[in-house]
Amino acid sequence: MRKKLIPFLLMVMMASFGSCVGDDIDDLQGQIDDLNTKVDDLEESQQAALLDEIAALQATIAALQASMEEGDSDLADQYATLLNNLQLLEDEVANNESAVYYGSLLTDDEFAAFLDQGATIVTGKVVVTSQSHIDAIADMKMVGGNLILSGGTVVDLAALQSVGGDLSITGLSTADLSVSLPALASVGGGIHIYENSGLANVTVDALIFVYGELSSNMNTSLQSLSFAALDQIGGIDINGYDESFYGAGTLSSVELSSANVNGDVYFQYVAGGALSLGNVEGSLTVDYTSITDLSITGQVVDGDFNFTNNGAIVSMDVASLTTINGGINISYNGGGGGGGWSASTTDFSTAFPAFENLETINGNITISGNSTNSIEAFNNVTTFKGEMIDISSNGSEVELLSVFNSLEAGGTSSYRHVNINVYGNYAWFSSFGTLQKAGTVELNVSPTMDPSTYEYDTNLRIDGFDALIQATSVNLYTPKVTSFSAFASLDHLTGWNTDLKVEMPEDVNVGLCSMEPFFTKYNADPTKYVVEFNQGWGNTLDPADAIYQLLAPCTN
Repeated sequence: MRKKLIPFLLMVMMASFGSCVGDDIDDLQGQIDDLNTKVDDLEESQQAALLDEIAALQATIAALQASMEEGDSDLADQYATLLNNLQLLEDEVANNESAVYYGSLLTDDEFAAFLDQGATIVTGKVVVTSQSHIDAIADMKMVGGNLILSGGTVVDLAALQSVGGDLSITGLSTADLSVSLPALASVGGGIHIYENSGLANVTVDALIFVYGELSSNMNTSLQSLSFAALDQIGGIDINGYDESFYGAGTLSSVELSSANVNGDVYFQYVAGGALSLGNVEGSLTVDYTSITDLSITGQVVDGDFNFTNNGAIVSMDVASLTTINGGINISYNGGGGGGGWSASTTDFSTAFPAFENLETINGNITISGNSTNSIEAFNNVTTFKGEMIDISSNGSEVELLSVFNSLEAGGTSSYRHVNINVYGNYAWFSSFGTLQKAGTVELNVSPTMDPSTYEYDTNLRIDGFDALIQATSVNLYTPKVTSFSAFASLDHLTGWNTDLKVEMPEDVNVGLCSMEPFFTKYNADPTKYVVEFNQGWGNTLDPADAIYQLLAPCTN
């Protein structure tokens, strides 16, 4: 904004028209003087506001630097560099009047004025719609407001270090266009990449800190997103869905540098690559992707952990996780997953995560429809506050199901114990070895099966529930069992209808010997519990006869 002064000669000429005109000129000059004062005040206030923003950002980054894990020298160096650059910007604002352009860059004239001034800092908003705009701000170091990139054929802002508001990339239509912001280190708002038909790559590899959310959607040609130095971000929502593919489109590489996320993560319809994150202070959802690797280097997911329909997954590294404060849903991954119509599939057998250091889960668990041949997981979990654990239909060739063998108690309260449902084909079930109380327990287990011939294997071993003293009800549908050693401590059932329901083993030489103490207690007082024993569909046995048959092999 320029200060407007009336030339002295013009005032003299106008004064000759009379005193009334002279009075008007005096009033006009007074108004101009007032305007000049207001402009000066505005510039001072804008300068003060900009310095305040820089100071606030410095304080935030300094706090993050102080809270970093010890020994992370590379990251410490990055934060130190960022703080030093912000100090240089602060000095530039304070000491170089021409460095600061007060206002926004919205029109061609404003971009030209910025270039003519030789400024490097804009206090307001910048909206780029052409290559000439890009060229005009080639030396721009900082934007106080929002930066919107909506035009250009070579979008490379090598000097840009900080954006105070949002960074938006939208409406870019030039084919195979890349956006490069190699020096950008901090964004005070969010990053929004949307509705770009020509955009192929976004590279912001010096970016360390984003206060808001990173979002990307409706970018039909986007192939890669790279944020190789990212450490802290407010949230992530990346969706690569493309209607022309009826699923995952072209986005196949996302580099997020194991960033810590201070909100939710939604990662959907990504056609390949890997995902690596640190702590997630919200929910994590990875859905319908063809990523091959998932890595969580942090210790906490503060919400739900959802990993579903990821057909190409090969490796899941979640060994650092100790706490998931929501529920877990791991379903339809590997050959059983979709991953979007364009996704390939892979066997999940070597990738099913053990969660070997996970100790706390505070929501429901669903493990269903995965293509795997072994599930050994959650065996160090000691705290579970969900209502249900459901493990079902994870392929027909699961050799071992071994889960929750350190959990002694679980459920929403001390009166509402965890309900457990297990369904599927397993060679060996060995789970819940230390659990003492449960709600309903549904165990519907068959041997492994050849998927080409649909023939069952001849062995089914059932162990587990060794410490279970009390349950609401127990339903055992395991007619093809060949070895049974479970529920050895069962003493009390509290259900209102059928307390115990058992499908008899097809092999009469197989007994339920480990349950002899409970059966003996029932025989002593048959009115205490409601029990049901079936030998095939519609063939209900007398309880006394059924128990005799189940315990007969125990004496041999």
